[in-house]
Amino acid sequence: MTGKLLMKKFFKIHDVGIKELLILGFVVLAVYTAWLHRQVAQNAYQKVSEKVEASIPWVASTVDTCGQECQKEIDKKIAQALATASAGKSTSASKVIAQTTKTSSVTLGSVFSTTNTDWTDVPGSVYIDPAGYGTSQSFSWEASIKIGNGNGEGWVRLFDATNNIAVSGSELSTTSSTYTTIASGNISLWAGNNLYKAQVKSTTSQQVGFASGIVKVVYR
Repeated sequence: MTGKLLMKKFFKIHDVGIKELLILGFVVLAVYTAWLHRQVAQNAYQKVSEKVEASIPWVASTVDTCGQECQKEIDKKIAQALATASAGKSTSASKVIAQTTKTSSVTLGSVFSTTNTDWTDVPGSVYIDPAGYGTSQSFSWEASIKIGNGNGEGWVRLFDATNNIAVSGSELSTTSSTYTTIASGNISLWAGNNLYKAQVKSTTSQQVGFASGIVKVVYR
């Protein structure tokens, strides 16, 4: 009886402390159980991941390493591929145009000089028929001339001797004392097989020199 009384007295005195110890024990046990469960789950996930990576390596590699930098690199490669494809199409289109477009040159006139201030024929003429150059013809012309001492201006033009008219847009000039090649924009030639020649003049009676003249045509 004495032992039981002592036990009751002990528990009565230390009742609060014992309860606190029991509660602490339950808390520690709960925390440990949660930690243990987490460790088991992580180990299981790792084993499954390793099996997946072993069977399909590229999946793991893509998921693990393809972050923002990887995506930027992929976008860059795609842009380069599209640019290359676009350039290839442009090059192909240029080749098609180059293959279907033809260029021809007709030389007229010979070396000549004069001090005349009126239009003067340059020796040498040539017949040109626009109909002989396929379709979509585009004509232009250029000449190499100079003016003595660079004083004043030397002028040159293309003249249609058959129709007795100067070709519109063909008049060119220079103030250079050395031979200079000057070119026109697009010019229009009258229909038919007409005779063309070059004409020159000086604005100051200084000698104007003519070296060569070329009519160019681009057509299809």
